[in-house]
Amino acid sequence: MKKIILIALVVIANNVMAQKQKLIQKINVGAFASTVAITNFSNSSKPFSLGYNLCPIVTAITKKTAHSIFYGTADNSINTLNAYFLPKNWDTYVVYSRNLNSKGNYLAFGVEKMEKVGNLKFFEFAELGTGFHGAPILSFGLLLNVSWALKK
Repeated sequence: MKKIILIALVVIANNVMAQKQKLIQKINVGAFASTVAITNFSNSSKPFSLGYNLCPIVTAITKKTAHSIFYGTADNSINTLNAYFLPKNWDTYVVYSRNLNSKGNYLAFGVEKMEKVGNLKFFEFAELGTGFHGAPILSFGLLLNVSWALKK
């Protein structure tokens, strides 16, 4: 687990140092707390289950994109998120998650709306994903992110 996080941080740092131009606008570190409603459209399960998570996160931001790696404490997972910024604080993203206990994978496409107050960012999001076995998974929820710039 520690090796995966260390390797991911080295890769991000390596990519930042390798840039000749100012491609990376800034790098943020922080954490986020999320509340998520999840359904897999199964008749045998409840319509929605509720999930919570607290995640440390590192994000590299360019003019039009954000690239994050974070650790999910609730499900012991390593996650990557690549987002493309749209007008009026909307963005689309692709997230990939690898559960370190079950070795399960999750891949999703989503949209989110951000509201910013100082170092705090609030996100409302919806995503459609797959665990690569079974029905598609629909998730939506709220996320509170606090972060500080390491590099501007």
